[in-house]
Amino acid sequence: MILNKRFIYILFFVVFIQAIKRSDRRKQMRKSLSTINEKNFNSTITGMEKLNALSRRLLKIDRYVNKTEEDNEDVEEVLLENPDLYQGDLILTEEQVNEVINSVVKDAEEKNIDVSDIKGTTENNSRKKRAFMTDPRMEWTQFPIAYYVEPEVNSEKIAAALTQISEETCITFTKIDAKNTSEPGIRFIKGSGCWSYVGRLFEKNLQDISIGAGCDVNGIIQHEVCHALGIKHEQIRMDRDQYVKINTTNILAGQEHNFVIVTSELNYSIPYDYGSAMQYRRNAFTSNGSPTMLPTNGLFGRTMGQREKLSFNDFKYLNLKYCSTICPTAKECFMGGYQDPHKCGYCKCPYGYIGTACLTKVLNATLCGTQQFTATTTNQTLTITGEKDCYYYINTDKGYKIQLSGITTNLENNDPCKMSL
Repeated sequence: MILNKRFIYILFFVVFIQAIKRSDRRKQMRKSLSTINEKNFNSTITGMEKLNALSRRLLKIDRYVNKTEEDNEDVEEVLLENPDLYQGDLILTEEQVNEVINSVVKDAEEKNIDVSDIKGTTENNSRKKRAFMTDPRMEWTQFPIAYYVEPEVNSEKIAAALTQISEETCITFTKIDAKNTSEPGIRFIKGSGCWSYVGRLFEKNLQDISIGAGCDVNGIIQHEVCHALGIKHEQIRMDRDQYVKINTTNILAGQEHNFVIVTSELNYSIPYDYGSAMQYRRNAFTSNGSPTMLPTNGLFGRTMGQREKLSFNDFKYLNLKYCSTICPTAKECFMGGYQDPHKCGYCKCPYGYIGTACLTKVLNATLCGTQQFTATTTNQTLTITGEKDCYYYINTDKGYKIQLSGITTNLENNDPCKMSL
């Protein structure tokens, strides 16, 4: 059966791109760093050189990178894709760098890939392979989380992004007026680009999140806060290769590490989310403008890389990670919903469903016409005109698949697509 289904997606998203030499970029980065941040930045750079060599071996990329040529290379500077940071926006501590390297080495050994010739990879390899940075000490145990906003950063945008997280989860934040505190928390600074740490770093100090030029976008702010809460990028999930194909020939030299899976962290049975704010665009870290990763289902190509806000599944992940013990009694939710930490007798429902358990469909016959269909072997056409907020539900018999095909469309040409809500 073939159905015509139209959606209108509108997205205004500015990408700041600038060619800059690596040496100049690193110098500029260091100017904005505190002593502890610069120390960790240097550890990250050193670790990435080794990690890239390992990643090339693991990804079977056969090329030699001359460090002198690489240092003088002009690289397009794209938000969330700093070539000197881990996965483009993460500064790692020395311990975290070693953990990542050990994880990749162990992965290579399990696949019978020899990496013994790469300097330093034989050190401490007897250590048991651990999930990437999942130390319980790195989780936040007390809410609200204190945060301080440097004067150069737009505090209203920070507050709006954090409020949205608090509305959808049990995680709360409180703004403080002094950056010197004896409690853990977050300091938003206007550094060079957008970056964060992974997880909680300190017990009695604030840790930095950089909201540099162009980074004060709601979805980017939430993206970096999620890193501080211990959330990793979607494209390094253990099941990534079932949903994303990596095009190694298009990867920028020196950025191979961004495509190696280094975490075995549980995903709480949440399906892979192309629309996650933690998912990078399909041509991230590209050497030639062509895609470095493509969804196995081509229909989701323009879903990847949205920076509007955290997706429903992003919020769900935060709730399952931090809020599972908030309610005294667990409530069963359907259709992928999750228990509302603010109203324990209710569920937070995905788009298209409402009700205490997410079993009620969102119907509006006046605006949307017929919304429930049964797919058969006979073609049916669904025509939608105008800008509408409608959901359509299509069922079929067990053992059959539903095929959708857009016959004619007149949609905004946005890449990536805007979230439907």
